[in-house]
Amino acid sequence: KWSFAGIEPGVYEVVGETPRGSRATLSVDTINGSSKGLVLDFRAAVVLSGTVKEQGKAPGVDWPGGMLTVKNTYGNVVEGKEIKAGLSEYEFSLQPGKYVVIAESLGRKIQSSAIDLSSGRKGSFALDFQESMLFGDFQGASGVAPACLIQILKGTEIIVNNNVSEGQGFYKIPLAKGDYQLKVLSNYSSLAGKQGWKARSSGGYELNRAFTIDQSLRFDIPLDLTIQATVTVRETGLPLEQEFPGGKIEIYNGDKLVDSKPLLAGVSDYAFSLLPGKYVVKAESFERLESATMDLSNTKESVSCVVDFDEVVLHGRLLSNINSTIPNATVRLKSGDQVVDAMPDVNEEGDFWFVVGPNTTWTLETDIPELGFLKRSSISVGQSTATHVDLDEKIRIEGRITENDLLPIPGEFPGGKVRLVTKDGIARAECDMGIDGTFEVFAPPNLYRVEADSETRIQSIERDCTTISTQDAVINYTDIVINGQIAMRDGGVPNTFPETDIEFLLGNKAVTKVSVPQRTASFKAIVPNGNYSLKMVLKDTNVVIIQSEESYKRSCKKIVFIDSHVSRIMGNISTVLGTSEGQTSVSIYRADNGALVQTKEYGPGAAYEFYLNPNNYDIVVSNPNYTKLSKKSVTAFGDISVNFRFTHAPITFQLQMPKESTFWGSYLRLSQNGNADNLFSLCNDPFAPRDHLYTVTADIELGRTLYVAFTIEEAEPDPDETFEIERKSYVFSKAATVTPF
Repeated sequence: KWSFAGIEPGVYEVVGETPRGSRATLSVDTINGSSKGLVLDFRAAVVLSGTVKEQGKAPGVDWPGGMLTVKNTYGNVVEGKEIKAGLSEYEFSLQPGKYVVIAESLGRKIQSSAIDLSSGRKGSFALDFQESMLFGDFQGASGVAPACLIQILKGTEIIVNNNVSEGQGFYKIPLAKGDYQLKVLSNYSSLAGKQGWKARSSGGYELNRAFTIDQSLRFDIPLDLTIQATVTVRETGLPLEQEFPGGKIEIYNGDKLVDSKPLLAGVSDYAFSLLPGKYVVKAESFERLESATMDLSNTKESVSCVVDFDEVVLHGRLLSNINSTIPNATVRLKSGDQVVDAMPDVNEEGDFWFVVGPNTTWTLETDIPELGFLKRSSISVGQSTATHVDLDEKIRIEGRITENDLLPIPGEFPGGKVRLVTKDGIARAECDMGIDGTFEVFAPPNLYRVEADSETRIQSIERDCTTISTQDAVINYTDIVINGQIAMRDGGVPNTFPETDIEFLLGNKAVTKVSVPQRTASFKAIVPNGNYSLKMVLKDTNVVIIQSEESYKRSCKKIVFIDSHVSRIMGNISTVLGTSEGQTSVSIYRADNGALVQTKEYGPGAAYEFYLNPNNYDIVVSNPNYTKLSKKSVTAFGDISVNFRFTHAPITFQLQMPKESTFWGSYLRLSQNGNADNLFSLCNDPFAPRDHLYTVTADIELGRTLYVAFTIEEAEPDPDETFEIERKSYVFSKAATVTPF
């Protein structure tokens, strides 16, 4: 029993074999489901054996090969085996049936009679080739028509004439057992002197060989027709040199490519082995194509020809150890300023070439905008010339900065940057200026705008650095930079120093104006070359300083001494009680003519300060909350400190009393029944006519207790008399209005 499980639905062929060689087959369809009860019908295999011989012998060592085939009565091939040299016996295991055995070898074919194996008995066959084969190749003539005649002679009788057709490289001749002579006839002149070939009196050449054949025999005919040809390649009549760019040389017979070789630098002669015929030699090198012809149809000796390029190649490669890829490179060939040829988008390897005339001079321009690279080289070309372009090359531009054609002052020159800018506006390199104005910067070759940038001064020159570095590049500024320092006290300015305008005057005209921030001593000015006087205006003051004229030709450091031109009056304002209240006005007057110089307002507790020209001044301080202080006279030179203190305040008393009453005040406590010696009248003229409603204003000391009273008296009270008074008390810290009575 047998079974197969787990197979996919489909149509299968079940094949069964036994150790004895029996075999059975069965077609099974499982598309619609499993199949059961299948029977394999084995029938015993039948052995068919026999021999294959050649003229009664087993195939010999020169046996050309063949096939032994078994076919059934329907003509179908059942089995097959290769007929091998030295092997004559063959055996097949077949199903019972009728068969024919066929042997084939090199165009020969023999077969057995029908063999009936239906009864299951063994069968046999015996096949014998009655002719042997003389065969072989035409050595050395592969691919070219030998155009020869092969004759087989038995004795003096020619029994075979075999004309070899053009292009045939193999021959075969069936012969019976016997002794023969092989004769090969050819008219090729190139066979002269070749081994085995002799000249015929009637013309041409022949090859003879005697042989005996009883089995197949291989004999390769030495038909060596090759002719040594030398092709010499030149450029403008001269041998190829080491800078030759390479190429190829091809040999054509009609449209057929026969042979080819690469053209190498420094190698001019190239050897070829060719068969008789007519040839065209083509030499190709970098878009140059030259040709020559060679006729080897009837040649006995080696031949040569010359292929001469009348133009040469200027070639090279773009090299870089930094950039792995070369973006958008263009190489131009120029004659003077004229572009003769160009290679845009040079390949990934960076190779470029131009075909030019010999003994010429060119400018090679390499342009790679993304790298900021523009290189020009002058090249003289005799023969093909190789020139490589180093994309990592850096040129050097060195020079100096001058100011009005003068060398800068070291240590006072402000310095800056020097940039190399290409025509696309990109700065390709930069460096710092030295303290003496010198500079040195490295960049790829290119056309540059050499731009010097120093303290907003920008000056530039154009330089062609496509071929060589540039030395002694001079960039001249006509404007100069003045780094100034205002020196008022100890080389600087006070923290309260006001904002200042500094003007450089050319005559009476301001050429440059600089605003110096408050509390700042340093300033910077850029002015043209010239002679200037300096005008300083301290804002919010009356101070104006004009210094004498000086010559300015180079950048410099300038200290402006104003110590003797500016004085400062300052101080504190307070009351006997402490900090003053309200706004305080401080006025400065000229002592000589009383002219008001400046008035400033200050808040409570503020210190006052004035910047003035040295002189004699009067200071007046007033505050509506206090009694005006008497002026103080000072001589202002340098820094002067003057403090002010309010002691009294103006107090207004609003009175509603009889006309004949008198208003009194005292800083001492009043006795009820006398002791009026410390009273003082608060009415300057108690006898002046007045209404019963009136006011009295008096300067009262701050912080003290003031006792006020009135009496209906016509005269001052007598201290020795007892008097009746009505009284009140006050303490004042600033101006006030009160109604005591």
